[in-house]
Amino acid sequence: MYKSRFYRGLATILAIAILTSAGSALIMVLWNAIIPGVCGFQTINFVEALGLLALGLTLSGGITIPLAAMLHLLHPGHRKRSHELRERWKNMSDEDRRAFMAARGFTMHDEQ
Repeated sequence: MYKSRFYRGLATILAIAILTSAGSALIMVLWNAIIPGVCGFQTINFVEALGLLALGLTLSGGITIPLAAMLHLLHPGHRKRSHELRERWKNMSDEDRRAFMAARGFTMHDEQ
């Protein structure tokens, strides 16, 4: 259990590092290809592109929701729980489905 948790954490950290590096490289390439010719600004290096990425994520609210969703989907038990919920939903009557959705704060389409 400890090894699995350790390796999952290590893989998550590695994935975040790779995605951050790829995002910074993309910003650097796009900036250096477009901005100096159009606006006359200087080219930027990787560290400056990383700063622009951090600034953009800060100003736009970050990527917390997509990242959390991605990590949730990668969880080992997600497929099993998803399948169980799908089977449970198929076996519900319309009244049971309405009660299920109402308990979670949602309404069915025909109730609006």
